[in-house]
Amino acid sequence: MTIDSGRWTVIQRRESGDLDFYLGWAEYKTGFGELNREFWLGNDKINILTSQGRYELRIDLDDFDNNQAYANYQHFYIGNETSKYKINVYGYSGNAGDSLDYSNRGRFTTLDRDNDDAKDNCARRHPGAWWYTNCMRSNLHGHYYIKTPIGNWNDDLQRAPLVALINTSDIRQNVLKSFEKQLNEKVDTLVKQKLQNIHHRIQKLEEKWKSFEKDISTGNKKRKLVQMLMSKRKLVNCYTKQKIVSITETSESSWNPPSNATPFNANIQT
Repeated sequence: MTIDSGRWTVIQRRESGDLDFYLGWAEYKTGFGELNREFWLGNDKINILTSQGRYELRIDLDDFDNNQAYANYQHFYIGNETSKYKINVYGYSGNAGDSLDYSNRGRFTTLDRDNDDAKDNCARRHPGAWWYTNCMRSNLHGHYYIKTPIGNWNDDLQRAPLVALINTSDIRQNVLKSFEKQLNEKVDTLVKQKLQNIHHRIQKLEEKWKSFEKDISTGNKKRKLVQMLMSKRKLVNCYTKQKIVSITETSESSWNPPSNATPFNANIQT
C-alpha cells in the first residue's frame, strides 16, 4: 500500500465480494482468504503486530461511483484471545466519519461467539463479525453489496473497504535515532571542550607543582646549609671554650714563683 507515504501493512481487503466474511471465531482467529486478493489477516496476528509498538490505523473506502473516503486513527491495538480481542482505537482524522469510535473498547463477536452488549448476537442481526457493542455504527465484515446500496458511510453498506495499519513506532524510532545522533554529536563536542579545558588546567597544575617542588628543593638546600653552618658554629664554640678552660686550668695549677724572687712590697723607696 502506497497511500499516505506507504509503509502500511494491510490487514483486510474486500474488492469483489467473492470471499465470504460471514464466518466463525476460529476463522477470524487465524485469518482467511488470499493476501493478493480478499482476506482477513487474523486476530491473533493483529494482536501480535500491535503489541510490538504503537500502530496507526487507516481505512479506505470507495463506492460504485468511485467516491472515496478514509478514516485514520493515530492509535490502534487489539488484545489477545483471552480479552476477546478487545479493541483500543482513538485519534480520528479523515472524511469517512468516526464510526469506529462507537466500537472502542468493544469485544470481538462472531456468529458463534456473542461478546457484545446487546441482548441478541449482533453478528447474526447484522451478518458479519466485528467489535460490536449495542450494536454498531461500522461493519466492515458485513454484507458486500454488488449493486448501488442505499445508505451512507456510517451504515453497514460500505463497498470495497481496505483496512491497513502502520507501525508509528518505526517513525518515532527514526526520529529518535536522528535526535540521538544530533545529541551525541553535541555531547561529543562538549566533552571534547571540557577535556581540553581539563587538560589545560592539568598542565597549569603540573607547572605549578614543578615550581613548588623547585622551591621546596631550594628551601631544603638552604635549610641544610644553615643547619651545617649552625653545626660548625657549635663545634667552633665548643672547641674555643675547651681551649680557654684548658689554658686557665694549666695556668692556675702549674705556675710557681722562682726561689730567688723578691716579694712584692708596696713600700719600696728609691
